[in-house]
Amino acid sequence: MRGSKDRKLREKLIEQFELETEHRIRKMSKGMKQKLGLVAAFMHDPAVLILDEPTSGLDPLMRVNYGRKGPRQDDPHVFPPVRRG
Repeated sequence: MRGSKDRKLREKLIEQFELETEHRIRKMSKGMKQKLGLVAAFMHDPAVLILDEPTSGLDPLMRVNYGRKGPRQDDPHVFPPVRRG
C-alpha cells in the first residue's frame, strides 16, 4: 500500500474490507487478492472508477458488506455485455 498519501483513508479501507496485511501477495487467497485490489483502487479516491465484477472471489458475507459499506456510488452505470462475432 505504498504511495498512499491519506493514511486514514487507507486504514479505513483496510478495515472495511477486512484485509489481512501481514501476508505476502503470493500467499493470499483469490478473495484476499480481490480485497487488496479493491483497497488499492479506492485508496486514491478516484473521480471515476470502472470495475468489472468487483465482488468476484469474495465470500458471501463480504459481498453483502461491499454492497452495504462499499464506496459511495453517485451514478452507477451497468454496461451491457458486448457480443463479438
